[in-house]
Amino acid sequence: MIKDFEKTPVFADEFFNAVLDVSSGLIEVRTNQQTAHRFGQSWLSDFCDRFDGLAAFPVGISINDARALKGELAAGLHRYRGKAGDGGSIDTVEFTVSPDFEDLEGEADFETARAGSEQLIGDLAFTFDESQFTIRVSCLKGSIYFVTPAPESALEYVREALRTIKVRHHKA
Repeated sequence: MIKDFEKTPVFADEFFNAVLDVSSGLIEVRTNQQTAHRFGQSWLSDFCDRFDGLAAFPVGISINDARALKGELAAGLHRYRGKAGDGGSIDTVEFTVSPDFEDLEGEADFETARAGSEQLIGDLAFTFDESQFTIRVSCLKGSIYFVTPAPESALEYVREALRTIKVRHHKA
């Protein structure tokens, strides 16, 4: 930035949105992965230190969680990125769904092509309130990102679906 005809350094903005659900103690951070990581390492630790016995832990998203979320949302897998098996020259593989199909999973050609790879990221397309939305679920980073613009009600719908899955897995 230039101020009074001199260069002035500008540092990254520390602003982020965080939604605190008091009933469950869940803090949802709405930001990029880098800021979320800093949030977890600094602000959240300081926040927890102010309360006796309060501890913070990230909620990850496993491949089983991603599959369960797909089912819970009645979604189709529209994009798949996976880590290829060890030993070859290929590191990652990526597939997108053909316009003639709703879901990659279960299709013989997709299942054959992805064999031996481990899913890292998947785009799930689902319908909510008569509108189509796409979310990117990262098992690698434990995050969900809305690819398409979405109202708060759609975010809440996905959050509740993930919460249902996490509670179900915790009780099992």
